[in-house]
Amino acid sequence: MGDAEQHFQAGKRLHDLGRLNEAILEYSRAIEFDPGMARAYHSRGLAYGHAGNPRQAIQNYSQAIRLDPQLAGAYRDRGIAYCDVDEALQAIKDFDEAIRLEPGLAEAYYRRGVAYRVMGDFYRGIKDLDEAIRLDHRGAQAYCERGCVYSELGEYHTAIDDFDEAVKLDPNSTKAFVSRGNAYASLGKLRRAIEDYTEAIRLDPELAQAYHSRGIAYRELAEFELAIRDLDHAIRLDPELAGDYDNRGNAYANLGQFRRAIEDYDEAIRLEPELAVSYYNRANANRELGEFERAIEDYGQAIRLDPEYTKAYNNRGNAYASIGRLKEAVEDYTEAIRLEPGLSTSHYNRANARAGLGHTQEAIEDYDEAIRLDPHYAKAYYNRGIAYATLGNLRQAIDDYSQATRVNPRYAKAYVARAAVYTVLNMDEQAQEDIDRALELGVDPILLEVRLEELRKRR
Repeated sequence: MGDAEQHFQAGKRLHDLGRLNEAILEYSRAIEFDPGMARAYHSRGLAYGHAGNPRQAIQNYSQAIRLDPQLAGAYRDRGIAYCDVDEALQAIKDFDEAIRLEPGLAEAYYRRGVAYRVMGDFYRGIKDLDEAIRLDHRGAQAYCERGCVYSELGEYHTAIDDFDEAVKLDPNSTKAFVSRGNAYASLGKLRRAIEDYTEAIRLDPELAQAYHSRGIAYRELAEFELAIRDLDHAIRLDPELAGDYDNRGNAYANLGQFRRAIEDYDEAIRLEPELAVSYYNRANANRELGEFERAIEDYGQAIRLDPEYTKAYNNRGNAYASIGRLKEAVEDYTEAIRLEPGLSTSHYNRANARAGLGHTQEAIEDYDEAIRLDPHYAKAYYNRGIAYATLGNLRQAIDDYSQATRVNPRYAKAYVARAAVYTVLNMDEQAQEDIDRALELGVDPILLEVRLEELRKRR
């Protein structure tokens, strides 16, 4: 065995032991003795890649290829390194060449499938992953990756079938458990998703992604304390991920702890100043605290970052309305409707603002549209009833209050409003029935009687 081969074999042994820096030195000595040793460049590239230095790895793979253009593994591994530096197109070219040289190289198909997925070319990705699985049906990674592609296509049931196979082949695959959990969550099967996230955490208690996903699932189930606990873990493990602060802020907001929520939104914005949703969420929290000017400022920032943020326009309209700036509120609701014409709440909110400006007929038109979009919108019926009453159309007002109580039989304000109209129309028996129902629902009897007495005096 020559000197070059001895150093090369020493490098391989050190490499297998994970002693990467020492392995690189031995490969380098092998190259000093034999500058034409393509295997040494290839192996040194692998060591650099495993050490987290993909650019150095690429240089070594390239030299190996120059020395031996038939080295399929070097093309494959250079392709992997290109993926690590987000150069998917270049990676695909290398995988193409690896497959041309060695058509049975399952990992080259697998890696090219991953690269296609990164580029958003999902169907080519699936085709390559299909071939990788055909060549190596025991490859759990290919099933897992294909499941991820199907998930991105919204084909969650098919994705779950692939994740099932991946877990069967590799019961320790945390990625497969987390990915299957995400697919179940997308189907609304949150308890089943939590089981998978929990198994991933059992396998790897330091897996931030699993805590993050389980925290989101708990929040969706309104188990906010559990959500916060998991997001605490996720933040401890990865304190630079803005999304986890934002999601924990949402959980605090759900608990009514708006000051604590704002602290988390502040941190999310500090970490990622271009994250529009964090400005939007902080605005919502400030609005709940009655700090409307701050809320308006944050909604504005969210809109600057995302000019088509429909909810930000709608909620900024609500903030303007809360401080009596109804014209600006109408402008924001109008923009929200332009962006999303089917959003019933924006029509309803604009109706309220127009009613406040005295534009009653325009308000009725907006209530009409809100009801058309959502026939079970009790508040829209109720407020349209008020608008009709304002115009003196009392029979139409009664119809709307009646519809509001049909949609929501516990809508106390609708019974009170209908009782008031009945009182004006001298329909005292019907008025009394509504008064009795309103009292059953907890309306203050003194305030109710004062209001009705005022109406009786006007008859």
